[in-house]
Order: sequence, then C-alpha cells, then structure tokens
Amino acid sequence: MKKRIFIYSMLFAACSFMGCKVIIKTTEGHVPVEYEVVEEADIPDDMRKEMEQKKEKPFRIVYREPEALYIGEGYGKQECSGYCVEWVECAETEEAIYIETTLHGPGGEGVVCENEYSYSVIKLDETGKQVIFAD
Repeated sequence: MKKRIFIYSMLFAACSFMGCKVIIKTTEGHVPVEYEVVEEADIPDDMRKEMEQKKEKPFRIVYREPEALYIGEGYGKQECSGYCVEWVECAETEEAIYIETTLHGPGGEGVVCENEYSYSVIKLDETGKQVIFAD
C-alpha cells in the first residue's frame, strides 16, 4: 500500500512539474487498473528498439513479459519540446484492458522549439487480456 501511495505521489509530482494532468476516467463497466509510468531507462530493450524504429509517426505498442505488461503510445515527431502524454483511461473488463491517452501541447514560457518525439509507456500486471486502444 505504501508503495502504491509513493508511486502515485511521484507520478503526481512529475506530472505537476511537467504541466501534465492525470485524469482517471472509466467507462461504465470498466474497472480502473493500477499502473506505473515507466522511465526511459526501465523500458525493456526489445520494446525500446521497436519504439525507436516507429517513433517518426504515431504508434501503439504492447509488450508482454511473464509477469508484466508494458503498453506504450507515441505521437510521432513534434515541432517543439514540452509535449506531455496523458493517460486518460487504463481500465479493464473481464475480456480486455482499455487504454486512452491524449497529447497536451507546450504552452507558456520556456517552450523550446526543436524536434521531439512524444511517447509514454506504462507497466501493469500481466493478465493475458487483449489491449484495446481508444480511437
């Protein structure tokens, strides 16, 4: 329980610093799933390599390990830095895990205009369920 509180506290602090929001949204019948946002260094090597090949354009990726499920969504090449991927929904039913993200653009002072690849990866317990991304 303390680890969960610590993870949520760190996620909130990181998102607050970056100007991101975490919104917990669930569709009727969907149960929220606990997850953690994965740091770049902790993304599995095979997943990172595949993301590197796809990063120029928007992509969705699911990577499974025996005990963990990694889900990533990328928005391709952006014209400025400071974009933030928001995990709007991560919920499940008996049959599937539902994912929804959105991209928030940079705003205000301190925006540096250079090319950046916006993506985010989360990790959750492997359940063997199908992953469905919102359109």
